[in-house]
Parts: sequence; C-alpha cells; structure tokens
Amino acid sequence: MKKVFLFIALFALSFPCSAQTYNFSGGIRLGTEIGISLKARIDNKLTLEGIIQSPISQEQAIATLLLEKHNSILAKGFNIYYGGGVQKGWFYSEEREFEDPFGVVAIIGAEFNIARLNLSYDLKPAINVVGGTSPIVLQTGLSIRYIFDKRDFAIGDPKKRAKKKKKKDKEKAKKKRFKERLKTKYQRKSKS
Repeated sequence: MKKVFLFIALFALSFPCSAQTYNFSGGIRLGTEIGISLKARIDNKLTLEGIIQSPISQEQAIATLLLEKHNSILAKGFNIYYGGGVQKGWFYSEEREFEDPFGVVAIIGAEFNIARLNLSYDLKPAINVVGGTSPIVLQTGLSIRYIFDKRDFAIGDPKKRAKKKKKKDKEKAKKKRFKERLKTKYQRKSKS
C-alpha cells in the first residue's frame, strides 16, 4: 500500500503546475503551540512565512521565519510545501532553568485553499543550537489563514480575464499608434 501511495504522489508531483493561488494570508496556528502565522508569496512557488507562537506546556514565546517551496498536487490550490529557516525563543518565567533558545528549523506540510481560506497542516522539527529545554523539538500545527490578497489567475472568472486582456491589448494598440505618429512627425521634419 505504501508503494502505491508513493507512486501516486510522485506521479502527481511530476506535472508542472503553478503552486500558489494567493499573495498574502494570515491567521491562527493550533497544535503543539498556539500562535499566529503570516504567509507572503515572494516568487511563483516560494513563500516567506512568519510564525509567532507559544507552547501550551511552557511559559515561552517563539518567533520563526521560514522560506518555503510549494508544489501543486492533483489540483490548483492543493499544495505540499517544504523549507527551512530560523527561530528564536524567549522564556518569560522568573524561575527558568534554561537559556533562551535559538536554532534552525525545517518544515514540511500540505495546504488547501477554499475560497478565501487557506488550511494547512505541517511538521516543524527544530534544532536548538543554543539554549532550550531540549536540543531537538518537534512541533506540529494546523493553520487556518484568511487570504487577504488572491492572485489574479486564481479568481477563475473568464469575464474578468477577458476584460483584463482587452485592457492590455488596448494599451498596446495605443502605444503602437503613438510610435507611428512620432515616426510620421519625424519623417515630415526630415523632408523639410
């Protein structure tokens, strides 16, 4: 069964797709920690994600910055992603036994977009280079984000796409006419 799932996953990943249907989203993250997550597209299949969270069992705050690569699977709006980054933690308890942690973090997850909602689940292992309660910490989370800025192609409205194309073609024709007028004007001056 595992081999069949692996074959289907590799087959789906082999198709070139545009991975992301949004430019910016933000919301809550629930799991081993509770916090907020903001994601911004910086290239066609790359996002920058910032997470501020607090573990349920500790008096600590953690800030994480991640660079993530997205790949569509099966359909536009359903992605897997992976990446890495850094994170810094702060203990805010008076009776702390550990130094504030700082380390590197990896992430792997899947996300699905429904209308203006972005739902994702991920695994986020962190290696504390300095401090922390443990050298390796495994974090998981379900993020529910609102899509503040959708990408144009994701709207899917043929009328809007046609209107945008018509506007672009109109501007192109206007520039062409302007160049022709300049050329004609230049030719008249050179004949005089």
